[in-house]
Amino acid sequence: MLLKSNKYDSLYVMATSPDYVDTIQQEITTLYGTTLGLNTPKAIMAIREQAASGNNAFILMVGIIALVVRSCWNCHHAVQFG
Repeated sequence: MLLKSNKYDSLYVMATSPDYVDTIQQEITTLYGTTLGLNTPKAIMAIREQAASGNNAFILMVGIIALVVRSCWNCHHAVQFG
């Protein structure tokens, strides 16, 4: 079935148990190479965690910058109105 190039853009495989997912993924990679894009629930969760981690880091940096700016603003006004 997968030898018909340009005929299929995706193939869904369902495992009877979550315990078999890694084995099935390894067998597909062994048969067809690493150029296939394989999506598993574990891979999707890893991507979501990475995205959430990046968002958290961004929000933390915005908070730090806001604190620094506010601190500098307070120092400037304290000196000016002294």
